[in-house]
Amino acid sequence: MLFNFKGMTREELVVSVQKLMRRQVIAALVLLILVFLFFGGRHAYLFLMGLVWALADTSLVFYSTLKGMNSTPVQTKRLLRIMFITRLALAVILVFIVLRMKLGLLEVLLGFVLMHIVFVWNLSNFTGRKQQDKKAVVRKGEKEDGSC
Repeated sequence: MLFNFKGMTREELVVSVQKLMRRQVIAALVLLILVFLFFGGRHAYLFLMGLVWALADTSLVFYSTLKGMNSTPVQTKRLLRIMFITRLALAVILVFIVLRMKLGLLEVLLGFVLMHIVFVWNLSNFTGRKQQDKKAVVRKGEKEDGSC
């Protein structure tokens, strides 16, 4: 599991999400600078559209997670359906705009996919470090709850 919310309060979750989003923005800036240096301004502009789309999509995912924390299962199911439709609509609208303006869709989709790869890497790196910290606290032969 990449990111486990069990046992986290809302405040701890907000801090974790803010940290992950900061990492995402830094990664987006680094990727944008690399694309600008290697491919030029037009490609970097289109790549930026993909990066912004990916960051908006990630924000929607985390927003729905935070909003659904204290909801009933029925409300959570409804929220998931609304967020899925919102994310899908965002994708369709952006692709339609790019195609209508006769711009290159490849750079936009590449930016979107690369940001999601960075996102998965950030989640696995962040979660792996948290699990290592938790194991370091638990001594050999003891349980996580402190009992023997």
